[in-house]
Amino acid sequence: HSTMTLKYATIETTTTCNQRCYFCPVSVAKRPKHQLSLEQLEKIINGLGAYPIEEITVAGFYEPTYDKQLVEKLTLIRKAGLAIALFSNGSGLKPELADELLKLEISRITINLSTVDEAEYERTRGTKDLKRVIPNLEYLLTQVQAQASKTQMVVVMLGALDKQHGTNIHQITERFANSPVLQF
Repeated sequence: HSTMTLKYATIETTTTCNQRCYFCPVSVAKRPKHQLSLEQLEKIINGLGAYPIEEITVAGFYEPTYDKQLVEKLTLIRKAGLAIALFSNGSGLKPELADELLKLEISRITINLSTVDEAEYERTRGTKDLKRVIPNLEYLLTQVQAQASKTQMVVVMLGALDKQHGTNIHQITERFANSPVLQF
């Protein structure tokens, strides 16, 4: 008889997303807009207190950087003594927010970056956000390195496992080959 223990939890703080990626179910089935309130989050955190949670992942089928209360929500999670992993498409990860995330000592920031080609990005994500994503990511990488931050930086390269996906992976790894803090 083994006892299973809850060590990890994922929280969606909002249902808002600015992209329509072909690989995401939200691109074909929009969800009603909803924001997780600070009070709801506190209840969740308190409820998780009964478990030896090691990390809260802030992710889902949405873009967390478009949650106007993201920093306050992450602060609540950190004040509860929990580590945080954050998933983002990078479009709303402006320098001011990046600085706040590093102050909060976010454990891991994972950026979903499927291509560095502007036309391919627009075709597969329905936005022209790449022109913001790259500078945002570069700023964050520079700050992680400059501050010798313990924040782990990861890029996830989703795709259709076809020739174009292979090209995208090659271009992304080439583009960020000199970053000592980025993992793929």
